[in-house]
Amino acid sequence: MPASKAEQVLEAMKALLEAVPGATVERNSVLPEKIPPGGLIILRDGDPGEPERALGGFGSTYYQHPVEIEVYVEEARRAVEAIERQARERTEAGLALDRLPDLSAEAERDGFYQAQLIRELAVRHIASWTGVELEGGPAPPTPENIAAVMNLYPVGERFFQEFTLRQVLLNAAKNASGLSAAGTSSPAEGPNTAEPAATTTCPAPEASPVPTDGSARTGSTR
Repeated sequence: MPASKAEQVLEAMKALLEAVPGATVERNSVLPEKIPPGGLIILRDGDPGEPERALGGFGSTYYQHPVEIEVYVEEARRAVEAIERQARERTEAGLALDRLPDLSAEAERDGFYQAQLIRELAVRHIASWTGVELEGGPAPPTPENIAAVMNLYPVGERFFQEFTLRQVLLNAAKNASGLSAAGTSSPAEGPNTAEPAATTTCPAPEASPVPTDGSARTGSTR
């Protein structure tokens, strides 16, 4: 079966994104625990929604199909590498490692990395919140305030769990509902068991001898 128009457009968009130097491009994937060094771009198929029919259902059919493009740049990895570089330089110079986290143990390094990743995700995705106060008034969701809230246990861990769960559910929903040949998002197609709709015979209207100013538009996928 040939690919639907929507699938062709999505594959063309993925091919354009793959031209980004060094970036890893995936479709509908769950956000991994570690971002590739060159960054990660996730193309999510979205939902074509309900069709818009012109001329009361007798004309062309149009779909408005928004898709999501998520871009992740690994700031957490850079933070870990910066700490390790500072520790190495201080050790070589015979200086104390004051106020630097000890990342020599793998568990400590992974914990520091995850904390940085949680703050990075939160800053990128939290646009508004309620119930957070600063000096007796509502605290705006600035990057500094978001990072400070993520440092509070267990807020950061709970945010990361909810965020990754959402990614898993989105991916599962896409696997259960694929793009049909008509370009719509629907479950696996099977035989049509619905009864045929009743029809009524009626005379066709006579064609007008006066030409119209324009012609009907052809169908397209937006």
